[in-house]
Amino acid sequence: MLTAEQRRDYIQTIDRFPDELDKLVSDLTPEELTTPYIPGEWTIAQIVHHVVDMHTNSYLRLKAILSSERPEMQILDQDTLAVLPDAQDGDIQHSLMILRGLHARWVQTWNAMTDEQWQRIGLIRGTKEITPDYLVAGYANHCRNHLEQITQTLAAR
Repeated sequence: MLTAEQRRDYIQTIDRFPDELDKLVSDLTPEELTTPYIPGEWTIAQIVHHVVDMHTNSYLRLKAILSSERPEMQILDQDTLAVLPDAQDGDIQHSLMILRGLHARWVQTWNAMTDEQWQRIGLIRGTKEITPDYLVAGYANHCRNHLEQITQTLAAR
């Protein structure tokens, strides 16, 4: 179980993420966003769209955990999603808008949670238990990791 301070730090990371991401990518052209600079890695556009897909899924997981008893969590195949047409589109503005609203709602939800709600549980594949602590820590790290991945991709241009 995380401490209140750890939770606060993770929530702040998630709260800042849309602005930090926007700073990194807002001046890039569609061509720059869709060029694979590092062999075997996703393009910057794919990373931005991926973050929207995964964070939306996590937000819905949190809502399910808070509103149902031990709900089964949906699993998405990120590699399959990354090759869908919308994930390869160089227009990332809609994804950035979604992230701003999504992260605002996510942070609002976490900040309003009671101690009891932090203890609730969801299930993956019927046996692996996940909690809101698991989600907040995992997705704060997800934010950090993808900011670093984009920074490295930009450096490889």
